[in-house]
Amino acid sequence: MITEKSADSVLSISVKNERGSFTFSRKTRVYTDSEGKTANSYYWTSDELLGVGQNDSSVRSFVSGFSSLTAQDVVEENTGELEKYGLKEPRATVSVKFDDGAEKTLYFGITNPANLSTVYFTDGNKVMLVSESVVSGAFGEVKDYANLLITKALGDDERVDYITITRKDLSEPVEIRYMTELEAARDNEKYVVTTLNTHRFTSPYNAEINVQKGGALCGGVCGLTMKSCAYLEASEENLAKCGLTDPFCTVKFSYGGE
Repeated sequence: MITEKSADSVLSISVKNERGSFTFSRKTRVYTDSEGKTANSYYWTSDELLGVGQNDSSVRSFVSGFSSLTAQDVVEENTGELEKYGLKEPRATVSVKFDDGAEKTLYFGITNPANLSTVYFTDGNKVMLVSESVVSGAFGEVKDYANLLITKALGDDERVDYITITRKDLSEPVEIRYMTELEAARDNEKYVVTTLNTHRFTSPYNAEINVQKGGALCGGVCGLTMKSCAYLEASEENLAKCGLTDPFCTVKFSYGGE
C-alpha cells in the first residue's frame, strides 16, 4: 500500500503535469437525512475551475483513488537511475495532504514498455508500477472535472414551449411551438383530439411535425450533456478556436418554465 486512508481524510490534492497544475481542497456541507437529522459531508473544490460547476462524483473518485493507492509491483529499491524510468523529470507530480498531518508526494514517469497499461512511479524511496488507468488523474487537466450537463431533463409535468433554429443556409428560421390549444381540447369532452402531435411548425410554414422525428427533436434539447469540456472560459480567443464567434447554427428553446 502506498496510501491507505479514506477519501474524507484528504485535506487537499495537487497535480502538476505538462498540461498545467491544479488543486482540490476539502470543504464541508451540511445536509439533512431522511429522518430530519443534520450531518456534515465533505466535498472538494478547485479555484482553477474558475467558477464552472464541477462533477462531484468524478472529483470524489479522483480523490479516493489517491487516498488509497496500491502499487502493482516494486521495480527497484533505492535506484540511482531515475532517468531510466522517466522519473528524473517526471511527467506528473501528485501531492496529497491528509487531516492527520500526513503528506504524500508521488512522481510519475514513463509508460512501462513491457506493459503499456502500467506506468512507473516513485514516492522517493523506490520505483514501482501502477495501472495507468488508476492514476489517470495525474495526467489530466482540471477541466476534466467540469460538470458536463448542459440542460436538465424534462420533468413529467413539463413541456418544451418552443424551439427556434437559425442556420446560415436557411433564409428563414425554423420555429416549432407547443400546441396550447390541445390542452383545452383534451380537457373538453365536446372535442375529439385526432392527433398524437404536441408541437407544430410555425415558421417558415404552418404544419404539424412528424410525430417520431418531432418528438426526438423536442426531447433531444432536454438532458443534454457535453462529450467533454474544451475550455473553461468563453473568451473571444477560445470561441474563435471553436468556430463559435460566428456560428453556423443557433438553437434557442424554452422548457420547464426556463
